[in-house]
Parts: sequence; structure tokens; C-alpha cells
Amino acid sequence: MKKFLLVLLVVMTAICLAACGGSSNTSNPTGSSAQSEPSAGGSSSASKRVSIQEEVIFDQNDIKVTAKSLDPTGSIFGATVAVLIENNSSKNITVQARNSRVNRVMVDTLFSCDVLAGKKAFDDITFMKSDLEKNSIKDINEVDLSFHISDANSWNTILDSEPITITFE
Repeated sequence: MKKFLLVLLVVMTAICLAACGGSSNTSNPTGSSAQSEPSAGGSSSASKRVSIQEEVIFDQNDIKVTAKSLDPTGSIFGATVAVLIENNSSKNITVQARNSRVNRVMVDTLFSCDVLAGKKAFDDITFMKSDLEKNSIKDINEVDLSFHISDANSWNTILDSEPITITFE
């Protein structure tokens, strides 16, 4: 199963890299969009640095996830939300993001983090740049997602979280 996920991740990475090299259209520097979704405070800056208050977004079954920061240009793959995952349980776990939305639009994410029992891990939830561009999302106001947490050794589901909303200023 892990080999399958690794192959899937490699294929997705290749597709994303191909999508990143596609268009060099820079004719819309104001960040305005044809989409009816709200933009952050009417801002017109496409590269605006958005901040969030560090906050615990999930705390259940001895597993805690804290959102640390948002970077709209996080990686070559897209915007990132930095998270700290604390595993105070007795099992090694894998945490994945599911059902992700940015400004109420479904987007793909890259996020799967293994955390050993009793340890912490820092990682980034990446929201695919191609999805953000396709939906004309310049400013990230709100992110909705849920976590799928499984036993890292057996892949048995430990829990699926309720939807979580993170808002940005």
C-alpha cells in the first residue's frame, strides 16, 4: 500500500510540474478575478503576505494539530499552511488532509505526515497551485479540510475528523 501511495505521489508531482510550466500569462497583476468568491478585505495584491494566529485546529485522541502560518507562495506546488502535529498516543500515526476547500472551492492538497508515538512533527499542507489558478483564487481567506488519521504500521483508520475551518486575516 505504501508503494502504491509513493507511486501516486510521484505521478501527481510530475503532473504538477508539467502544469507549473504551462502559461506565462502575467496580464492580471491586480489579482482581480472573474469568480464571485470574496477576496481578503478587497486587497488587490496577488502576493500579499497573509497571517494567521497560531491556533489549535484539532485536538482529539491524544493527537493535536496546530496551524502555525500561511504562505501564499509556499512551494512550487502552491500555497502552504504550516502545521505542528503532536502525537501523544501510543501508536505511530499518519495524518492526511481530505475534502479540502479554499474560499469554498474544492482543491487538491499534498499532505501526508507520519508521526511517531510520543513525538512531534512540523509539516506543510500544500494547496495545489494549478487548482488555485484554475479557480482564479489570488487571496486565501478561508480553508476547510478534514483530517484522516490512520495507524502508520497497519493503515487502519484511527479517526476521520469533522470539517475544520481556518480563516485568515
